[in-house]
Amino acid sequence: WVQLRHMHIADAINFVIDEFNRFVQQNKAANMAKGEAKSLRDLSEAIKSMPQFKDKLAKYSLHMDLTKKCMALYEQNFLEKISTEEQNMATGADPQGKSLKNVQQSVMSVLQDQNISEKDKLRLILIYIISQEGLSEADVDKLVGSAHLQNTSTAQKIVQNLKHLNVTLKQAQEKPKGMISSGMTAASKLFPFIKADSDKKRPKMATDVGYDLSRYRPPLQYVIQDALEGKLDPNEYATTAPASTKAHTETNSNGASRNPRNKASWADKSAIRRDEPKDTSKSKAGPRLIVLVVGGLAYSELRAAYEMTTKFNREIIIGSTEMMAPEAFLDSLAALSEPTV
Repeated sequence: WVQLRHMHIADAINFVIDEFNRFVQQNKAANMAKGEAKSLRDLSEAIKSMPQFKDKLAKYSLHMDLTKKCMALYEQNFLEKISTEEQNMATGADPQGKSLKNVQQSVMSVLQDQNISEKDKLRLILIYIISQEGLSEADVDKLVGSAHLQNTSTAQKIVQNLKHLNVTLKQAQEKPKGMISSGMTAASKLFPFIKADSDKKRPKMATDVGYDLSRYRPPLQYVIQDALEGKLDPNEYATTAPASTKAHTETNSNGASRNPRNKASWADKSAIRRDEPKDTSKSKAGPRLIVLVVGGLAYSELRAAYEMTTKFNREIIIGSTEMMAPEAFLDSLAALSEPTV
C-alpha cells in the first residue's frame, strides 16, 4: 500500500502484476503451477491455481481487487470524459499541447450527458468560470441550464460564492479565448491554471506523470520545490526571524549532507518514518520541511509532497486543517457565505 498509494492507476496495475510474476519466478513450485501473468484476469486465475500459497498471495489478491474496483469506478462515473475537460482547462492546452478551441462547446457536451453526476457537472462549471476569468450572467445561466441540475438555486449559490475566493465572475471587456495566457490576477494566484508546466521560465518537473489525464500539477508542488531550493519569495513567505547566514545543512565526514535536527526529542521518528522504505542507510540531503496548509489539502497535493520527498531526498511532513475531497469542496463552497452560529 505504501508503494502503491500515490501511483497512477495504470502504474499500480502494472506494479501488482510485475510483483506477482517476480514471486512466481522466485518460487519453483509456483512457477510450475502457472505461467507468467499479463493481466489482472491472468493474475486472478493464477492465484486460484496455487492454494498452497494462500497466505503469501493474499496481498496480491487484495491489491488486485483494489485496482479492479478503482477501474470500475473510473468507468462507471465516466471519469475519462470529465477529466479530459478538466485537464484541458487546467493546463490551457489539449493532450497534444495545442491551444484550446471551442472550449464552451466542449464543456457543454459533457454537461448535457445524463450519465455524468450533478456534482461532477457543477465542478466542471466552476473550473470553466475560473479558467475564463469571468462570464456574462447569460453564459452562466446557459451552462447551469444545460447541465439539467435538480437544484439550480444551490448551483447558482455555489457559483456566486466563488467571489469569496477572489474569483472574477463578471465578464471582462474583452473575453479571453480559451485559457488566459498572460497576467496574474488575484484569482490566478489562488487558482494558478496558467500553464505552469509549459512556462519556459519553469523547468518541467522530473516527477511529472506521462499520462494525458495527469498533466496538471498542483501549485503547492512548485512552492515546496522552491522551499527546498531556497527560492521562496520572502515578500510572500515571510520568516518569523532574520534569515540565518549559516548553511542550512551540515556535512559529515563522508561528505554527505545530514539534517542537524535528526536527534530532536519532540519528534517520534518511528512514527514519522514508518511509511518510508526500510533502507535507511542513505542520509537525507537537508533539514526536515514541514508544510501546513490552512483550509484544506487536496490528495493531489499530498502526492506532490511524496514526489518531492523522493526527488530531493528530503523529509517532508505535510498536513492541513482537513483533507479536501471534490464533494467536500462543493459543500464548503455552498456554505461559505452563511453566518457562523
